[in-house]
Amino acid sequence: MESPISAQIAGRFDLGFILKCSDGRTGELRVPEMSPITRELDSDAARSHIGKVLQVYTILQNHTGSLFSEFPAAERNQRDHQRKQIRDTQRDVIIGTTCNVLITRKLTWGCLCRESDGLLEGVIPAPSTVLDNKWPERELHISESQWESLEQNAIVTVVVARKKEVDWGHVVYFGVTVSSAMSSRTA
Repeated sequence: MESPISAQIAGRFDLGFILKCSDGRTGELRVPEMSPITRELDSDAARSHIGKVLQVYTILQNHTGSLFSEFPAAERNQRDHQRKQIRDTQRDVIIGTTCNVLITRKLTWGCLCRESDGLLEGVIPAPSTVLDNKWPERELHISESQWESLEQNAIVTVVVARKKEVDWGHVVYFGVTVSSAMSSRTA
């Protein structure tokens, strides 16, 4: 069974923390491998976290140093399996599929969404994003008032209108059904 080791935060770099183990090894703890509590430390610009001791697992060790994680192998494997399922779902979804999504975050360029009862994740693009990209799909064109009615944590019915292949998988773009955009305003 895998056992954690103690490592002290020795510094930070653009992707996380530099750690030093009691045996003299140094390595990196990158943001995706941090617990939520440690992630909070990383977002704090103060240096008060230097010297803090963390319990970590070695996930890679070679002549250049080590990579660490605060998660045991079983949790990392489960996380990686779920990420693969999400990527496969985004790759395999068919244009025209309708589903209910939860708006997890609303930004100026679009709403980040995830299927309320599944693995599909995607974006409802803002009207300005659709115009800037000259996307022709009718389902993506919603009015400014419909856009304004969309709120974080609302569940809306969408249709998969576009997919784009990128280096790490596929981006799915959702079009909001007219009745869904109107009902999210009254909910």
